[in-house]
Amino acid sequence: MRVIILAPIGRDAGLLANTLEELKIEAAIARDWHVLLEMLQEGVGAAIVAEEALSRESIDALSAWLLERSATAPALYLRGPAARERPRKR
Repeated sequence: MRVIILAPIGRDAGLLANTLEELKIEAAIARDWHVLLEMLQEGVGAAIVAEEALSRESIDALSAWLLERSATAPALYLRGPAARERPRKR
């Protein structure tokens, strides 16, 4: 199983990748959400995305990616202020 990590600030991504690799879990680091989407296309067991990496644009892109895959896509769990932003119906 490959885990993709998107944590663009500080050393979090590297530390998490090292921890996963010590547990014999393949880890890959995405430098931004565009790269994350490319890596998701290649296949993934899980993705860990830090809150600071999420914007309205990235959430919309990830949501569209998941909708295109319907039942075959992995679950996406968002937490934090960016996740609480919802498109408003008029």
